[in-house]
Amino acid sequence: MACAIINGDELDCRDSVGGISEIYMTEFTNKYTLTESSGVVTAHTLIGGARYWTFQVEKEDAELTENGQGSLENGTTFVEQTLTFSMKKWTPARRNKVKLLAQNRLLVIVKYKNGDYLMLGQTGGMDLTVYESKSGKAMGDMNGFNLTLVGKEPNLAPQVTSSLFPGLQSPA
Repeated sequence: MACAIINGDELDCRDSVGGISEIYMTEFTNKYTLTESSGVVTAHTLIGGARYWTFQVEKEDAELTENGQGSLENGTTFVEQTLTFSMKKWTPARRNKVKLLAQNRLLVIVKYKNGDYLMLGQTGGMDLTVYESKSGKAMGDMNGFNLTLVGKEPNLAPQVTSSLFPGLQSPA
């Protein structure tokens, strides 16, 4: 069976911006219901009392990359999702957060600077695969943590309907 291309793509207005303004995380096991249709999450609930925790990021610090990969030999495709960001200023509390993130499989939502929300780790979760604590050398260097979360999904990240999100989150 061939996969039909249903339409092309046109150039759009140059009114988009790059970047991530906030990251929201919860344990993957908190996912209770999730309804996605045509690349948009239209319904989502968490188990009782669970919430997404807000991780604020500095300007131009966080980045999401999705790399589609396929095997001609096996007839398979998947997407590797990589989210990188830093948590500035080393503190014992941030050290403990990093430790807990590394011990969990995570469900992640990122908020783009244009106001769109995307869900990462929808079917398999995201893992904190690399974390680095840095002191910095010079007075102006970053002191804190660099984090990399990675997940492998069957599809690109779906958009989350923005009206769903306020009821799922907790403050930073």
